[in-house]
Amino acid sequence: SSSDFPFSIVSWAKFDSFSSTNPIFARGEGDGTTNGIEYTLTIGSDSKLKLILYDNSGGNQIRATTNTTLVTDIWYHICSTYDGSTNNTGIKIYINGVSQGVVLSTQGTYVAMHNAGQSNYIGSFLRTDPVWYSYLNGNVSLIQIYNRELSANEVQQNYNATRGRFQ
Repeated sequence: SSSDFPFSIVSWAKFDSFSSTNPIFARGEGDGTTNGIEYTLTIGSDSKLKLILYDNSGGNQIRATTNTTLVTDIWYHICSTYDGSTNNTGIKIYINGVSQGVVLSTQGTYVAMHNAGQSNYIGSFLRTDPVWYSYLNGNVSLIQIYNRELSANEVQQNYNATRGRFQ
């Protein structure tokens, strides 16, 4: 495929510690590089959320990284949205219902995610050659995947409707 599709990922997450690859949600399986991966929502050792979309041509990607750093042992409502535009400006990240400032970047020549229909991984990430897993150091709950970009109002409504379970 040479066109992207909009989507949104909503979850609650609590982190025990931060490592270089701390996946909250991933779609697709890597083959030792990033080939086969559509997108990942992760938090790195810098304690910042990242949504990364991968072009199947290896290292080509677009990403958004939050300016906000998170801390351990607190439940966060996390939502990332993408408008399907093939531009990093189409990525938004929300924490506890509030849109976050992000640093946008592009690596290589991103065209589109090419592997629609791949497997979903909650709290883990798989590479198949060599076989390697990365797991979230913490907990994930109430994962919701939408085939559209949620509005800021919808994200806030989702946060308000579920926060009583976690705060």
